Amino acid sequence: MGASTRRKRPTQSDVARRAGVSVGIVSSVINNRQYGNIRISEATRQRVMEAVRELGYAPNLAARGLAGGSNRLVGVFTFQRLFPLANEDFFHEFLVGIEEAAEEAGYNLLLLTAAKDAAGRRSLFPQGTNGMQLADGGVLIGWDERVEEIRRLADEGFPFVYLGRHDIAGLELSYVAADYEGATRRLTEAVLTHGRRPAYVDVVDHIESVPGRQAGFRAAMLAAGREPLMLALPADAADSEYAELIERGRGLGVDCLIAENARTASSLERAVRGSGSDVQVIGLGGAPDDEEGAALSGLAIPRREMGREAVRLLLCLLDDPQSAPVRSTLPCEIRVPH
Repeated sequence: MGASTRRKRPTQSDVARRAGVSVGIVSSVINNRQYGNIRISEATRQRVMEAVRELGYAPNLAARGLAGGSNRLVGVFTFQRLFPLANEDFFHEFLVGIEEAAEEAGYNLLLLTAAKDAAGRRSLFPQGTNGMQLADGGVLIGWDERVEEIRRLADEGFPFVYLGRHDIAGLELSYVAADYEGATRRLTEAVLTHGRRPAYVDVVDHIESVPGRQAGFRAAMLAAGREPLMLALPADAADSEYAELIERGRGLGVDCLIAENARTASSLERAVRGSGSDVQVIGLGGAPDDEEGAALSGLAIPRREMGREAVRLLLCLLDDPQSAPVRSTLPCEIRVPH
């Protein structure tokens, strides 16, 4: 997590000293109230807010110190919109697992759903301060993370666990991940056992969204004495390009296409149906906005278990900050269509 112990929470007195004003004025500015009969100038208000941002101050509304240093709150934050969720949504089971584990441990959830910066983007630091400070620690979900905010959260020593493997240079993050590499290897081995001739399909210049899947495919093929065949699609491929890839694969003797993501898998499946060919399509993961592709997935991700495990790891961090980073990898079930 970058830092092993949490920094001392700044107080209103710290803000007052930094801004060169009284604690009463700081309280009035933060709570947007009048300070007696004295009018607080805009310049003073801005100076106070600048000190708030510089110190990372957040109101200690729950009087943490009086409760043994804990509010029994787990923060849940995502850089993309997730709430509310339909039962079919890709992220739903993760959140069910988080809620179950938190409830069993006697913790409430603090969902950050309106935390935005001045530009209107989801932010861990709305108004310049950590939006999860009321929580004892946090679980981060989703893609499109803002690396600078993750670094700042780690530098502040705030305990958090990422749901999904995330590698950021210079940071030792705590996370719970699915074993995509092992599952993809087992899936590829099963495909070969059924006499299929597979190829791996990905998008040109695409950074592998979940590390390990390509490695699992390559390992299975090499172990079977087969050359790993990788087929690439251009970004934003047209329908005709999916059809061309299928024909190119058939010319190489391929009768099974293993696609890294659900969107590619569903587009390939439509092209296969349109061509009337018997090429098998298998995806390696669902997506929050593509349930058709998720249905084609050859991997069953243990989403509820991962949510529960994220809370367990976070509680380990809260009990022993020196244990960071804490990590866990859970196995996936494979589904091989016949």
